[in-house]
Amino acid sequence: MALDLYVGTLTRYYSGDWEPALLSGGRPGELRRARLGQNGMEGEDPDEIREAVLGWIQWANEEVDLLEERLDWSEEPELPYATARPSEEGLGALQLWASYVEHPDLPRPEEMPEDWTEDPVLVKSLDNDFPSRFPQLLFAVDIWLPARIGEVFDAPSPLWSEEPGEEDEEEQTRFGSIPALLEELQLLNGLTWKADPSTLERWRNDDSSQGNLEALARQTFVAFLDLARQAQERGMPMVLHWT
Repeated sequence: MALDLYVGTLTRYYSGDWEPALLSGGRPGELRRARLGQNGMEGEDPDEIREAVLGWIQWANEEVDLLEERLDWSEEPELPYATARPSEEGLGALQLWASYVEHPDLPRPEEMPEDWTEDPVLVKSLDNDFPSRFPQLLFAVDIWLPARIGEVFDAPSPLWSEEPGEEDEEEQTRFGSIPALLEELQLLNGLTWKADPSTLERWRNDDSSQGNLEALARQTFVAFLDLARQAQERGMPMVLHWT
């Protein structure tokens, strides 16, 4: 299964007006414009999507008590976007790396486990009674919003088909916070790699992980850091898109 990180308007995302990083020929994280692609909800009317997203922003500002700042970003159709394409295995490596930081008494594997979702240390970090320092990375966030938020929360998709409170719990979207995600990434780097800008640049160009947990985690860390920084600078949401 492939996954993409997308930063830009939700109108463009849901209407499919973007392309994954590897299909565009662009540098990961590069801001660019797009033709209508095969992603999101292609075929839906972008104007209707935009109205739904703007309505969701207003609803969230009024109803989501966890928001510490008002949500407010532009959904103008011509705004550029950015993407990166970490692997599913890379995301797992980054989550394992963070969970082993939280449990330093347990030995971290050098290679990626065959089924990393069952790793006992990751399971410990995901336990409801464990106060994880990395909820934005570990708790299966779908969309990170450009605002400070008390904690990760579940809510209806910005494209709800009914009243927000009536959507089936199984169809809920999980939301996080861009500022909080950046703080977690910086904390993770500070506790382990202490990578400076030149080191991060080297990691961006390194594709020789070959199943090594740390190398995979580093590559994915850089992708998340680059896109989250752009989301912060532009005041836009970031989406984790699975295909």
